[in-house]
Amino acid sequence: MKHTLAKLLSSAAAVAVVTLASPSAMAGVELVTNGDFSSGFAGWDSSGMGSSTGWGAGGSAAAVTGCVGHGCVSSLQSGAYISQTIATTAGTTYKLSFLVGENSGATSEFSVFWNGVMIADVLNPANYTLNFGDNAGMIGYTYNLMAQSATTAFEIHGRQDPAGISFDNVSVQEANGAVPEPASMLLLGIGMLGALAGRKAGKRK
Repeated sequence: MKHTLAKLLSSAAAVAVVTLASPSAMAGVELVTNGDFSSGFAGWDSSGMGSSTGWGAGGSAAAVTGCVGHGCVSSLQSGAYISQTIATTAGTTYKLSFLVGENSGATSEFSVFWNGVMIADVLNPANYTLNFGDNAGMIGYTYNLMAQSATTAFEIHGRQDPAGISFDNVSVQEANGAVPEPASMLLLGIGMLGALAGRKAGKRK
């Protein structure tokens, strides 16, 4: 049994390495609809967020929330969030990036969910960065994440106690040669392990 499990893990790792080494044929193609919020929330699902001009890069529109408390960011499809479901290719790594700004300090937080799993939870990401008029101080965050299926849902949550936090220029593109986040690799490995185990069980029948 131990020998079989070791072989399955070894096979899953080998497939993951080959997939990551494969060049992306569509790098640079934007998969997010209305990532700059210039059309309000068109293309987005959201809760507890507002689209406001002056809160984004260069004083443009952005998704904004004044949600207070850790409950704003702790649970999937709960609290204050924006989300989209995008077309992806299983085993391909994608680069999720966005800008964060805040007009105050105290306690703030954002979290990111990818395919139902929280892959980031950041405290005080960009306090006092919003200088209304130019907003040059917005801070960029980027995550390399692997898709497990033909579609992937992602969510970005935010809180700011007691003022406001904003998100702008949300982007997802295929990433050439990028190494995915550990949580993304774990999900893919578990999926591959299950598939290989099922195939082994079928052969024994």
